Amino acid sequence: IVSLCLLGLSAQVDPPSKLCEMMNLDAIRLRNRKAPLLESDSNILFNAESGDGWKLFEGVQFKVRQNVFVPRGESRKVVETALQVNLPANPKIADLTVGNGILLLTLLRHFSSASGLGIDISEAAVALAAENAELQGLSSRARFFASDLRDLPGLLGIDGQHDMIPFDLVVANPPYHQDKSQRMATYACPSSSENISCYGPMADMLQTPGVLSPAAHVVLQVPVGE
Repeated sequence: IVSLCLLGLSAQVDPPSKLCEMMNLDAIRLRNRKAPLLESDSNILFNAESGDGWKLFEGVQFKVRQNVFVPRGESRKVVETALQVNLPANPKIADLTVGNGILLLTLLRHFSSASGLGIDISEAAVALAAENAELQGLSSRARFFASDLRDLPGLLGIDGQHDMIPFDLVVANPPYHQDKSQRMATYACPSSSENISCYGPMADMLQTPGVLSPAAHVVLQVPVGE
């Protein structure tokens, strides 16, 4: 690994008790960032019937869905940092927490010769990312898997020959607890079901021989001071 970038997060709202509440809080934040809502005078991001909505990112509309984590403003920091690294011709990019595809697809637009792999433990997220890739004409350069990170080496058949590896650039911006005490508790508990606990398996997976190229770059978003 040539570089490992850990970008700080800034929590702005208390952690919600329900997923729906979290999504509606996100909608308020998105409106403040001038991202389009379905109704300009509403704090609700999602269409009540379809559960879908839209978020503007880097000049492109991304579909969001009520059962998939909504990307936040910190995603921009990951992209900005990733765009500063030097990549070889025809680079291979992986997003280890792909969500709706916002990071991976934005990077594929910037690196026109790149191919990408998006992984997420949520089948709903992977389906939405694939849908966004289709909408943006990037399906031919992006593949998606619903998988636990710990299963990825076996899934790819790590043997130095698989056309998806080794990765030249890896990015990730996992969902996180905004309450620091809850975040720290999940760091100490590998069996926790909370998303923040994915950093340990992520590090283990990236050390598997054949996953990264010798000059790979890894850009991760993590809470400040942790």
